[in-house]
Amino acid sequence: MDITASGYLFRQTFLLSTPVVTLWPADPADYDAIKGMVYTASGEMFSKFYQSDFLGSDDYVIGGDFARSPEGALLLDNLRSSSDHVSQVLVPSGANVFQLQPGPSLNAIDMALDLVDDTACSDPWGFCASNTSRPYLVHVSRSAATRSDVALRLLAHLFLQSNSEPGLMNRSHPSSELSLLEQQTLRMMFQRGYVNRWPDNDRQ
Repeated sequence: MDITASGYLFRQTFLLSTPVVTLWPADPADYDAIKGMVYTASGEMFSKFYQSDFLGSDDYVIGGDFARSPEGALLLDNLRSSSDHVSQVLVPSGANVFQLQPGPSLNAIDMALDLVDDTACSDPWGFCASNTSRPYLVHVSRSAATRSDVALRLLAHLFLQSNSEPGLMNRSHPSSELSLLEQQTLRMMFQRGYVNRWPDNDRQ
């Protein structure tokens, strides 16, 4: 099924026996920002959402002295409150689909956090990732580690890439909150399956 509708991304999907098709709201002026946030250079979706997904304790670790520092303790608190915020963004009714929770010993780490001096990381985001593939090793600036917007951005960057529009994930002048476009983008990613290519094609 191919669907073209004004105000939405071009949709390509399979026609099921009882079809329920969702369209991705998008202003043409935001196409580049959405593509940059959601899709890799090869056109594939950067991150995958499923209804049962949650960000558990096996998705991050604060290592060494950082874990025992006041900055580490505050970052953990901010990560938990930020995950509650993202849960409300994804499902306004408050369904618990994205959360930090106590769990078993770490065995699959998506994000390893390390505290560094500001001279070692002066990124506007407040942290520096050492590579672009998982697991992420993320160096958090000492002065930024206690900021709530940095914790929120740490979670958001697991799923969203940067964009040039105003918002939390703006690369050079990030704001302290997710923009309406970033919130809508997260919600639409959450509704898509494992295989989805730009612009909104899961018929691969």
